[in-house]
Amino acid sequence: MESYMAEYEHLRLVKIPQQLERRKKPGYGSAPKRNSQERTIHGTSLIHQIDSTVAYVRSKRIPGNIDPSLIMKVKYDGSAADEDWLRLGLQVLSHDDDKTLVLFSSNDSLADLKDRINAYSGPIPAKQKNPSYNNFVGNLISIETITSTDRIGIRFKESGFNAINDFDEMENYIVDIELWDFGGRIEREAKIETIKNLIVNNGGDFLDSYIGPSISLLRARCNISALKLVLEIPEVYTIDLPPMPDMETKKYFKFELDDTPQPINAYEDLPVIGIIDSGLNNHPFLDNVIVGTVSYLNDAGQDSWGHGTSVAGVAVFGDLRHQLAQNQLIRYARICSAKVVDDKGRFPDDVVIPKLMSQAIRQLHHDFNCRIFNISLGDPKAPFKGDRNGQWASILDDLARDLDILIIVSAGNGSSWGAEPEDAISEYPNYLIEKRNRFLEPAGAVNVLTVGSLSHGDGLPPDLAEYVGVIPTARMDEPSIFTRSGPGILGMCKPDLVDYGGTALYDTAIHNIRPGGDIPESGILSLNNKFLNSLFTASSGTSVAAPMVANKATLLLKQIPNSTANLLRALLVNASSHPLENQQRINLLDGKSKNNIYGKGLVRVKNLISSEDNRVVLYSQDVLQPDYFAVYEIPIPDNFKNTKGKKNISITLAFDPPVRHTRKDYLGCEMNFRLIRGKTADDVFNFFKVKEEGDAISEMPNKYNCDLKPGANSRDFATIQSASVSYDNAIENYGNTYHLVVRCQAGWADFIQQQRYAIVVELTHTENVNIYQTIQQRVQPRVQNRNRI
Repeated sequence: MESYMAEYEHLRLVKIPQQLERRKKPGYGSAPKRNSQERTIHGTSLIHQIDSTVAYVRSKRIPGNIDPSLIMKVKYDGSAADEDWLRLGLQVLSHDDDKTLVLFSSNDSLADLKDRINAYSGPIPAKQKNPSYNNFVGNLISIETITSTDRIGIRFKESGFNAINDFDEMENYIVDIELWDFGGRIEREAKIETIKNLIVNNGGDFLDSYIGPSISLLRARCNISALKLVLEIPEVYTIDLPPMPDMETKKYFKFELDDTPQPINAYEDLPVIGIIDSGLNNHPFLDNVIVGTVSYLNDAGQDSWGHGTSVAGVAVFGDLRHQLAQNQLIRYARICSAKVVDDKGRFPDDVVIPKLMSQAIRQLHHDFNCRIFNISLGDPKAPFKGDRNGQWASILDDLARDLDILIIVSAGNGSSWGAEPEDAISEYPNYLIEKRNRFLEPAGAVNVLTVGSLSHGDGLPPDLAEYVGVIPTARMDEPSIFTRSGPGILGMCKPDLVDYGGTALYDTAIHNIRPGGDIPESGILSLNNKFLNSLFTASSGTSVAAPMVANKATLLLKQIPNSTANLLRALLVNASSHPLENQQRINLLDGKSKNNIYGKGLVRVKNLISSEDNRVVLYSQDVLQPDYFAVYEIPIPDNFKNTKGKKNISITLAFDPPVRHTRKDYLGCEMNFRLIRGKTADDVFNFFKVKEEGDAISEMPNKYNCDLKPGANSRDFATIQSASVSYDNAIENYGNTYHLVVRCQAGWADFIQQQRYAIVVELTHTENVNIYQTIQQRVQPRVQNRNRI
């Protein structure tokens, strides 16, 4: 049965008409102060926990089968280096975000650790202020056992298997068994062989194994008896279901024209996307949507490399694989193309990049009225160094401002895991945030949208799914292993967004990483420039993630045809959020690191193009003189304030300042916003207007200045700023109108008379309350709501 949900046009804001590299922490960290009795209690408790852990491990040993080792969890509140633990005979196997360490010991006496605990618990040595090993032992919180439940993997848990009792006694399970990265290869080979024999001797079947520099895997078919035994082996890190193969892609490579549905246009007058790339071939699926091509390489603009045609296919269709699975081909954009690289992906030698970009973009804008551009190119020799943007980024910023156009740029692809392919898995995701993995020029441009890549799935084809040595590097909605990260200049959030750009497999048989160009299921499906051989091709990279965003931008431009580029940027960012599924590995990173990978997140199309009963988007696009401010009314309905449930107000500001790449203060002016509650419009104007010379600039008192997160110090320097505030309780004491203050601060660009900007506000309530109708009645101009399927 079809379900219907009320969706509405976004509303207009009302402006009040008044002028006016990973680091290790040094040292252990300060330990809690304890007196003699408290130290004795703490030390005795730790010794008891060690003894309990050792006793448990010994009770689970299987004589004659598994050479026992001790692996335990330690909660630690300090910052001891791995070397400090190694001096105690303990190898650190993992660090978790909740201050938990997993430690390996080759024996179960733990004598050195006990000696330190006993010394800490004893009398303070003469001429010494603190107890022995105070900061080390004092920061130990607990020592715990790793149980069989801890070893059940993510896929099993997502399928409802959280403990051994959840498994069916009569069922056989094909499982992947991964060992902790302990000892050397010889030790892990021996352990794999012992586990294999244990499984076979208990009625299971050995299927495959792989032992690499740091990853050791065994695939087996286990009955419940074998599974119980393996789950108690200390050296086992996890037991999980094998990755599931993605939707088969290779079959589409065999499609002929007669096998595919007829392409149709989503609208009568499709928006135009400009592709700055390797040219464009007249693929049959692009009939009547190519509005023009130009070339700066003295040819007709044909695409011999294939990159431009593939990017164009994603820009026009979006997710082609999903469309074909639905037996449809819907086009959302027309295309114009500027060929700026040759069939080897190189720029012409006889023109500088800023000039080439300016000529190409200005011509497509002038000749074809193109307002959305996609640049899936980058300089692999110019990763961002953290101080200044380059010329290429700077010219894109100038063009975006001068022409009022939306430019979408790929973040660039990397291989920062290093020379050892296995490290793409074993070191994931830490290498993504290393300095060597910064985005490529021109992705640091601040008046554009930079796009990183998410994995669209495991990427496993059916014919390789049975081999344990073919290992997915990322799951759906995890960052692709090749995506590059920020931050950008001045610490700005880069990339701005992420979208699906494919994934890659680690194939142990050939000891290599295999992306979508090699394994189609690992890539994003698009159009083949050599369409007489095959209609489709597949590839992985931020190069295909960027046109995914361009495709979504056309939906918005069709919805609001008079959108400025700032409004497109603001609404795209406002409709974005970080992925929620399969984030266990990414959640080990701190929030800042996640933002440097995801930016604002993945654009949710429904949130982009429509409001709902309990989610209302309001927007405005305007100009401000430097050193002036504007005030907007935000209606706060009674049912929004008083209905139980979480209430959220989010704000996004986008503007396009002049830039100069030779200056450290790259932006020619700055803008910011504040959300004020419990004050009248006159109060707000009087507070923010120009004071007498010498008066200190201050903030509205906290009671009235909404506590937006991230705070002002973390966002005021950016050209796209997003912040939000949430309330769990009723907020009836602050009136029915909040006020949004938008300010423009003059900088070195003293030649500008006014600065363009767009502001977006979204009110959301978790309960099904209709706030849209009340807000609509209060804002001008009114818009007529409509229903969609």
